[in-house]
Amino acid sequence: MRHGSRLGAAATAIAVGLLVLAPGAAAWPGGAAGSPLPRLLAAEADHQAEPTPRPFLQPTVSLGKHNGYEVEVIGSGDRVYLSVDRGRGVSIYAAPGIVTSRRLEASFGGFGRVSLRFRVSANRSWVRPRRTCRGKQRFVNRLGVFTGTAAFRGEKGYVSARTHRARGYVTAIAAKCQRELREFDEIPLAATAGSSRSGPLPAFLTARRQEAGSVAYLAAEAFRRGTSFFAESSESHGGLAIIRYAFADGGSGRFEVDDTLASATVRPPAPFHGSAAYSAAADGSRTWRGSLSVNFPGAPRTPLVGPRFGVQLSAGY
Repeated sequence: MRHGSRLGAAATAIAVGLLVLAPGAAAWPGGAAGSPLPRLLAAEADHQAEPTPRPFLQPTVSLGKHNGYEVEVIGSGDRVYLSVDRGRGVSIYAAPGIVTSRRLEASFGGFGRVSLRFRVSANRSWVRPRRTCRGKQRFVNRLGVFTGTAAFRGEKGYVSARTHRARGYVTAIAAKCQRELREFDEIPLAATAGSSRSGPLPAFLTARRQEAGSVAYLAAEAFRRGTSFFAESSESHGGLAIIRYAFADGGSGRFEVDDTLASATVRPPAPFHGSAAYSAAADGSRTWRGSLSVNFPGAPRTPLVGPRFGVQLSAGY
């Protein structure tokens, strides 16, 4: 798993075992070299949806690289998340399931299913007699092998993965540290993401469309040395939820705003396509037009403009 900045109001753990999330954080990737963190997305989404205290447990299984996408299965709470990641875009398929230290099971409907059992490795390299119960030392990654069936086929076959055996690990609070962490909320969560930029925010634009069972969202930020763009979509299909994220950074000319905040244009780089223009009239009406779309994994050319989008434009101080 590559290190990088967080995606979204939700965005899974960091590399080797440290859980990181900030429940009240804004939906923004932050940072120019970031990549999606599917395990953080799963953990934060689970945190928001499941308020009851319980010990933290997160199995993670790598299904490898398929058609250019990294595919992972992550368990958290009573949900199983299948992540399809391609650098600046990630799609998360979330389904109710069974998550224990030995078992990971869920159905993703027509997309596939997961039914895996975990066998811990005989190599106890994670044992730390002098564990301090501070920071990442609170967590244990038990390495091992998942066996059973994990099968997934994305929309129109854009990615397909199937295995009966895969390496992975189960992250949990160390037994020595359990008494200090009686509730999930009490885990001290380190900040690895969030904007690395300092100073006032010159301009910020958000566009959001919400319909029955689906949401599309775009954010554009102009700052001193360039611009950042972030897009999110979510949809529900019964018990299955699909959440997609994409982001890009570019030069200062890709987001232009006039001094009166009456108009703006955005021209994001890949995985976005096209451009969009915002205008506000004296009577309070607003328009958001253009050809802007984004390539999410499994949902190429998702439109990010149209009359159903509500748009907000603000400036820094």
